[in-house]
Amino acid sequence: MSAVRTNDKNRIADLIAFPVSAWSVNQKNQVNETTISNRGEFLAKYESLFTPFMRAHALRIKPQKISDDHYMIQWHDEDLEYSFEFEYASSQGFRLTAYLIGPR
Repeated sequence: MSAVRTNDKNRIADLIAFPVSAWSVNQKNQVNETTISNRGEFLAKYESLFTPFMRAHALRIKPQKISDDHYMIQWHDEDLEYSFEFEYASSQGFRLTAYLIGPR
């Protein structure tokens, strides 16, 4: 979590399993789901893909174990539910696989 605390986008990118097939983006109260093909695309769009709002919540909430190879960080804000999903990759450890926003 030190990468999130220091807002080190390169280290954060290292913690993501690319390609990402489900990444929610909330712009002007409209949620759209996008994909992120690779590290370069994530870094180029970093400010809109990994916002201060997301970083603040990621630092405050303890990950919940879903299964031995799946964890989630989840929180609620108004009528929406937000979650980061992590899965275990044998050669890399846990990696972020999705960021989702949905109705509560």
